[in-house]
Amino acid sequence: MNRSESRPARTVATFLAGGLLAVTMAAIPVSEADSAARLVHPGVLRTALAARPLDAGVATDQIAFFEERLAERPGDVLSLRRIASTRLLRFRAYNDLRELEQAEDAAMRLTAWHEADAGAYATRASVALARHDFAGAMEAALRYRSLAPRGETGATWTLFDALWASGRYEAARGLLEETETPHPSVGLLSREARLVDGLGRVSEAAARMERVVRMVDGFAEPPIVRAWARVELGHFLHHSGSSEAAVARYVEALDLVPGYPAALEALGWLAYGVDEDLAAAEALFLRSAEYGAHLDLYPLLAEIAEARGAPARARAYERTFMARIHAPDAETRMFWRPLAQVLAADTATLGRALEYAEMDLAQRQDRGAWATRGWILHRLGRSAEAVEDMERALAWGSPPPDILHQAGVVSLESGLRRRGVSLLREALDGRAELGPVVASEIEDLLAVH
Repeated sequence: MNRSESRPARTVATFLAGGLLAVTMAAIPVSEADSAARLVHPGVLRTALAARPLDAGVATDQIAFFEERLAERPGDVLSLRRIASTRLLRFRAYNDLRELEQAEDAAMRLTAWHEADAGAYATRASVALARHDFAGAMEAALRYRSLAPRGETGATWTLFDALWASGRYEAARGLLEETETPHPSVGLLSREARLVDGLGRVSEAAARMERVVRMVDGFAEPPIVRAWARVELGHFLHHSGSSEAAVARYVEALDLVPGYPAALEALGWLAYGVDEDLAAAEALFLRSAEYGAHLDLYPLLAEIAEARGAPARARAYERTFMARIHAPDAETRMFWRPLAQVLAADTATLGRALEYAEMDLAQRQDRGAWATRGWILHRLGRSAEAVEDMERALAWGSPPPDILHQAGVVSLESGLRRRGVSLLREALDGRAELGPVVASEIEDLLAVH
C-alpha cells in the first residue's frame, strides 16, 4: 500500500491534527494489563508517537557539501549527480515534493549539460514514478538503458520499476529472469522480493528482504535506505505470519529516521488490522499523515472515525482529503484512484468517480486500476463490464485482499454466487490487511450467502 505530498500543503493537516490528535490520544488505552495481547502495545505506541521528524531532514550534511562544491565549481557533474540522488533520498524520507522538484531540476540540468548522462535519466524516471507519470517514467527508463554501459544493472532495475508500476507484470518478471548478475545485489533482491510477493510467495519475499537489510547495514548505507529496507521487510514478515517480528523492524526504522511516515503507517495497520485497536490506529495514521504520508490515508481515517462513533470527525477527514488533493500545489494525478473510490460512495458523484478511474487506468493498467473501474461500473449497474474488469484485476499473481473483496462483491451481486463467495472467503483470509470494518462487512455478506 503505497501512500506523497508536499510540506506546503500540510497546513490544513497540522491544524486538523492539533485538535484531532488530542482527541484520539485521549481515547487510547494506556493500561499495561492486556499489552501482551497487542502487537502495538502501549510501549510501542508511545515510542512511535514520540518520534519527531528531523527538522532539517535527512542527509543534510551531504546536500550542503555538494551544493557548496557546485557553487565553487559551476558545471561540476559529480556534484550535480550527488545532489539529484540525495534530494531523492530526502524525498523518500518524508515525501516532501520540494525535494522531488529539486532532484528533477538537478537531473534536467545534467541532461542539458550532457545529453548522454545516463544517471540523470535514472533520476528522471524515479521522479516521474513518484508523480505517477508512468509514461514519462518508462521513457526515461528506456533512455537510461540505451545510454548506460553494457551490463549496468541499475538501468535494468529502473526499467523494472517502470514496468511494474505500469502493471506490466510479466514484462517486469521477464526482465529480472533474463538479467545475469554475478552476485545478488540490493537492487536485484529487493525487486525479486516485490515480484515473489506479488505471486503470493511471501516467505520467499521476506527471506530476500532479510538479506537486503543485512547488506545495507553492512554497506553502511544512509539511514533512510536502512529504514526503507526494514519497513519493506516488515510488510513481508507480517504477510507471512511473523507480525511480532514486523513490529520490531518498524520500530528500528523509526529509530533510524525519526517520524518516518512509512513506519508509522505500517504500525497503524497492525494496530487496526490485527489488534483492532481503533484508537491507536487512528493516532498512528494521523501522525503519519501529519509527517508526510500519502493523502489516501484520510479516507481510511474517516472509516475509522465513523466506526468509533465520531461522524463529525470522519467528515472532517473527508473534507481535508478533498481540499488537499485539489490544492494549487498538489499533484492531483497521484490521487486519482483513491479519489475515484471516495466519490463512488455517493450515487450523486458516480459519474465523476468513473472519470477519475478511467484517467487512472489510462496511465497504468495494474490490478488496482482495473479493480477501481470495475467497482465503479458495478455501482453504476453495468454488471457485465464490471465483472470483466474485475477478472482482469484478478488475472495475474496473488491479488491483495482489498481487490479480492471488491471482486467478490461484484461477482456475488452480479449473480455469480459461487465465484463471489469463494473470492470473499479468500479476501477474509487477509483480514489484517482489510481492517475490522471491511472484514465485518464480508462476514455479514457470507452469513447470508
